[in-house]
Amino acid sequence: MKYLLFIILVTQLGACQNKHIEKPPIESKNMQTTQHIKTTFQWSEGLNAPLGYPVSVYRGGLELSSGFVGLSGLATASGFGGWGAEGNGMSNGIKSLPKRINCIWLSYAEDCMYEINCDVDYEKTLKLFNEGFIDSNRKRGRKMDTYNKIMVGFAPGGVVVLWASGGDKKVEIGRYQGEKTIVSPEEIAKLDSHEKLFFDPAMRKHVMDNPRIVPPEVQKLNKNKPIPFGLWDIYREKHSWRPIFSIPDEGKMNDRVRIEKYNGENETLLYEEFYDNKFAARAIPQRINFGYWDKNGQGYGCNVILNESEIFDAFNKLSKEESGGNLELLLKTNKTNSFIVVSLKGKQNEIALIKSTIEVFESSKLTKEFKVE
Repeated sequence: MKYLLFIILVTQLGACQNKHIEKPPIESKNMQTTQHIKTTFQWSEGLNAPLGYPVSVYRGGLELSSGFVGLSGLATASGFGGWGAEGNGMSNGIKSLPKRINCIWLSYAEDCMYEINCDVDYEKTLKLFNEGFIDSNRKRGRKMDTYNKIMVGFAPGGVVVLWASGGDKKVEIGRYQGEKTIVSPEEIAKLDSHEKLFFDPAMRKHVMDNPRIVPPEVQKLNKNKPIPFGLWDIYREKHSWRPIFSIPDEGKMNDRVRIEKYNGENETLLYEEFYDNKFAARAIPQRINFGYWDKNGQGYGCNVILNESEIFDAFNKLSKEESGGNLELLLKTNKTNSFIVVSLKGKQNEIALIKSTIEVFESSKLTKEFKVE
């Protein structure tokens, strides 16, 4: 019972490209140039850890240019969507941005504690929040927005990654390194009964065995396997690539494409970014969401989940063969609007990505005046 109460306690603490398209008018790409450089913003913190490798922050947090934001509670990807997915924080408000991270956390899978005390990239964070990004949805249309959350991810080996997140966009701020540490017996002796549970071996095992924290299928998959140290740095490696879409029978693409990447970043191609469709240095994609209309105006939504081992093997192979040249991720919809063929293509070679999980479903229908002619 005391382990359940501990889990509830720490959880509550952490909880609180294409054709037949008419371009819309292009707004300035730098909409902030005439505005004052701000140093305070409304944002909240969030915690994350890879699925199967939960952590709890013991003490500390983010040191701001003015003030402090404590990090506390259980960090896990279970129920949130993986590495970099958003977890909730408790300090939503107008405040300055982080300059340092200083905290100690418990890695349950490693059964050890880590400490980090270092500067974070304040100038990059400030630039990101001031520049913002163009966002769009059906209710409010197109508008300038900015980030409203700073995510802190803890991965095995003492890896710490910060992201700026807002709307459908998430950008890495930086990667930092913690070191193993030991909390002294004297300090432990001064803790209350709930805090002492951090150092109870039975409690640590209980967290790893809890199906709501580490799903049973993940427990089974990881059993007797070594922790894949370094994996989350591999996720951060980038390649020059762009997505290319092929729609049957002169269909029309929706100019909104969401790309979720293995490094925890999210990117949404809107308007001029979508039409220009330039090659860019990007991390390897994990999931791509897009929509289109057929010639009769029937809409379709598409969700493509790339198989991890297959997509990484393909990128690494073609990057080596093409000497690091530009690559294209091709997504071709069939004539019956029921499937998408996915492949990765360089100048000379192409690899089919047959293990991808594909979802195509009917969505809204365009009115007559907007039908594709």
